[in-house]
Amino acid sequence: MSDETMSETQNPPPVPAVGTIMIDEHDRIGEFRGEVHGQWWLRPLKGGTEWTVQPGGAEPAPPSWGLRAKVALANERTTRRGELT
Repeated sequence: MSDETMSETQNPPPVPAVGTIMIDEHDRIGEFRGEVHGQWWLRPLKGGTEWTVQPGGAEPAPPSWGLRAKVALANERTTRRGELT
């Protein structure tokens, strides 16, 4: 086992707060939902099927990305309701 792998095993990355906007190693953006059986669960921002990543296999998105995603979702919900013309 390499020193890096050993270090990661001994010092796993901190678990993000539920709701944190994350980017995984495949550049997918999702909301952190929790940790189950050593896996981190992420959910697409627009809903849909959750997926798992290894701890540390995703990192928090820059704050501007999270804000941009939340505004886009709010705009989409408003448009769907017919509140905008």
